[in-house]
Amino acid sequence: RLMQLSKREEEKNSHMASGFVSSIIKWTAEKLSSLIPAQMAGCSTSEPCTHVSEDFEMLQKTMLSIQKVLENTEEKDMQSFSEKLHIKELSGAAHDAEDVLEEYEYEVLRAKVIARRQVGSGRKRKFEEVCETSTDDIPILVPVPNNLIIRMKEIKKRFDTITKEWDTLRLRESDGLRRRDDHVWTPKPTSSLLHEPNVHGREKDKEYIIQMLLEDHENSKNSVSVLPIVGMGGIDFDVLELTRKIFPPITKRSCYYTELNEIVDALREELMGKRFLLVLDDVWNDKPNLWTPLRDFLFALEPGKVIVTTRNESTAKIMQTVPPHRLDRLGFEDCWLIFLQQAFEGRDPTALPELVEIGKKIVVKCKGLPLAVKVLGGLLRFESDDWKWTDILDSELWELDEEEDQILPALRLRYDRMPPALKQCFMHFSLFPNDYDFYKNNIVRLLMSQGLFRSDGTEREEDIGRAFLDDLLQRSILEYDPNYESKELLKMHDLVHDLAQSVAGEEFIRVDYGELRNLPGEVRHLSLVWSNSISNLNLLPLKKLNSLRKFLIIIRDDIFMHPEVHVDVLNDLFRNLKRLRALYLRWTRVGLLPESIGNLKLLRYLDVGDTDVKRLPESIFGLYNLQTLGITYDALEESHEAIKDLVNLRHFLLNEGTYPKYLLSGIRHLTKLQTLTPIHIGRESRHFKIQDLKNLSHLKGSLLILNLKNVTSVEDAEVANLKSKKDLKLLDLSWKCNDILHCNSSHGRNSGESSNVPSEATSSLLIADWFEEQVLASLEPHTNLEEFIVSYYSGIRFP
Repeated sequence: RLMQLSKREEEKNSHMASGFVSSIIKWTAEKLSSLIPAQMAGCSTSEPCTHVSEDFEMLQKTMLSIQKVLENTEEKDMQSFSEKLHIKELSGAAHDAEDVLEEYEYEVLRAKVIARRQVGSGRKRKFEEVCETSTDDIPILVPVPNNLIIRMKEIKKRFDTITKEWDTLRLRESDGLRRRDDHVWTPKPTSSLLHEPNVHGREKDKEYIIQMLLEDHENSKNSVSVLPIVGMGGIDFDVLELTRKIFPPITKRSCYYTELNEIVDALREELMGKRFLLVLDDVWNDKPNLWTPLRDFLFALEPGKVIVTTRNESTAKIMQTVPPHRLDRLGFEDCWLIFLQQAFEGRDPTALPELVEIGKKIVVKCKGLPLAVKVLGGLLRFESDDWKWTDILDSELWELDEEEDQILPALRLRYDRMPPALKQCFMHFSLFPNDYDFYKNNIVRLLMSQGLFRSDGTEREEDIGRAFLDDLLQRSILEYDPNYESKELLKMHDLVHDLAQSVAGEEFIRVDYGELRNLPGEVRHLSLVWSNSISNLNLLPLKKLNSLRKFLIIIRDDIFMHPEVHVDVLNDLFRNLKRLRALYLRWTRVGLLPESIGNLKLLRYLDVGDTDVKRLPESIFGLYNLQTLGITYDALEESHEAIKDLVNLRHFLLNEGTYPKYLLSGIRHLTKLQTLTPIHIGRESRHFKIQDLKNLSHLKGSLLILNLKNVTSVEDAEVANLKSKKDLKLLDLSWKCNDILHCNSSHGRNSGESSNVPSEATSSLLIADWFEEQVLASLEPHTNLEEFIVSYYSGIRFP
């Protein structure tokens, strides 16, 4: 069915591309204005500064003109090869201009870091004052480097060539009627439907399935009954991976086996003599031999029941032992209830008769398919203009194939009416495998690294990103994983995921269970989904991908079993990937990061957590744009105070290493940090102390502080100023110390607190209890805190 939409998608993708290019050009043109006064501060060429500045001004005007044209062509039918080719050329030029601007911003940031370092070296300047000096507060003008000037001039020529051909393309700033939809993304109001979805029209199906499960099926020769339910779904059937998925919920432990017979033997031992119910959801298998090993294992057990959900009739016939149950299309009344719940939430339908009339016609066109009804209802949830509802009703997408269901047209309608920024966000989900669990915060950080959530300074990029995801939830593009209580774990329906793949285009490539071969040079975002067939991964093919901005190696949590994926990172690899913004290697067996990683000046996201990386290369501390860094505590062992130069670091994701480690004191300089946990308080001068939390005022979410026995002064605990950290939701304070060699037992005696001990606290034990009570009182959190954990606390009272 996706092929039926291919031509229309090709046309729509050109509109989408123009929207993305328009946003990039607008941002770059606005940033160009910062180069002009900076360039007047000095030039690194023999050419007069005024000429260079004039070039920048002309380029800015050209780009703004192009941006206005693109805004007006987003909804034009662009079907000719030449039109699409020019949009592609514009995209390349716009991305290159963005790279140049961000490389210049890196040079400015580098100059500010050096300036702050020099300020800190002054004898008269107290260290605390230097710590509080943000690079944002250092005024400095940096001349544009010669190589960036040359590259910008080349980009200007490319833009000039494209603008000369506007007449041929029949493109003007006034061309084309703009759709009346908003093209600028704005957050939608929060909906209660994100938390409590209702199911309509399946009562009879539920009763039938329960009845089938309770029957013994005496006519069946097998002790295990397999009931297929044919409806929506669909993922490839791999018996080894499927059996791995079955293993954890049954045994309550992780699966470390690599061979099918090992897993089967362990499951047989666990299940023998027990009745069981096994649900295999979203199965796609039309090959009987793939089902045979698992079937033989199940049939050898005591009586049990297996439910298989599938949208493939062949799968049902292969796996059934009893006749399959087919989910019929819902009747109009049930569909209308779903639509009402989605489209009229918080509104009285009786007060909107015109919308009700149009809505009922839309429901009829959905032909009894609940997903189509849900998606379109969500699309119209906050729309009050009847023309927007009529636009959905009269769309020609409904007529693509009268014989097939209406889910894909409904999804396409939903996608077409997204703002360009949300469409771009949606495409990044194509890099992940089907049925993947998305952690909200991690997705936000990844997308943030690509510049999708640029802020004007009034709100955090992370908050904008979470609002984007909430919008996708409201639109039924994403959904909460029903298997988890946490609202931080998201999923995407397999058909929605198919749509993401179909619209992503050549810039987004996902390699499933294969090797990095024959990759198109235009790819900007690349992911490799791990398979146990890969033991050594050579990243050499990446050297040719000069436009690459994001590379992910994805190991699915549900099949994770400590894989041996050895990744060879060549020393000269990163010399070619200078545009890379995100590198995700978590759970791989990469053991060494080469010094050449320092070439990745634009890198914002680096995750090598849960790897064999034991040492960070010196050059990594020159990655001043880095926003997210994921490592183990082991990797900090040989690091030093240079970590304070990562001035844009916002999320420091630390995994416990092979033995307790301590944060470096230089982390107190990283005043933009929002995520820093767990924190092991140390006692040596190079260790992070409790008072070092003072300037980390942006910490949010969860904060775990360990080894509080190393706090030697109540005053130090007060200086931490936890009360000012209003964005913390969970605070976990622990006095446990796992490393006796680095634990303090003086309990404040070195700081003179013993003179303030009450007279009744005469023994050393009572002094220790009193001191911990004072420390805990000094660590009072903000009243916004939702969860407070105190452990290994020896105080007698709570403050």
